[in-house]
Amino acid sequence: MHGRITEDGIWIFGELVYYKGETENQYLDGYIKLKRKKYPVNIYAFLEEGVWTMVERFVPDGENSRFEDNEDWEDGLEQFIDGLDDEIVLVSVDCYI
Repeated sequence: MHGRITEDGIWIFGELVYYKGETENQYLDGYIKLKRKKYPVNIYAFLEEGVWTMVERFVPDGENSRFEDNEDWEDGLEQFIDGLDDEIVLVSVDCYI
C-alpha cells in the first residue's frame, strides 16, 4: 500500500484519508463509500456455504458479456453478518494476482 503516517494524519495514494484527532464517526461521515453501510468494511466478496457473493455480477450476453454492480451486495452482506453467532470470528484476506 502506498501510504504514510504524518503529523496531520494518514495518507493513502497521495490523499489524506484520516485526520489526526478524528473520531471513528467523523471518519465514516467523510468516507462516502462506508458512510451508508451498517458494517463499514471495504471488501470485494464474501463466501457463504461455498458460494461467493461479489460486489459485481457477471452478465453473460455473448460478445456483450460484462460485469455490472450487484445491487443486492450490501443487503446480502448485512444479512450474512447479522445471521452469524456472536462468537464467530471473521477473516478478511487481501490478495492481488
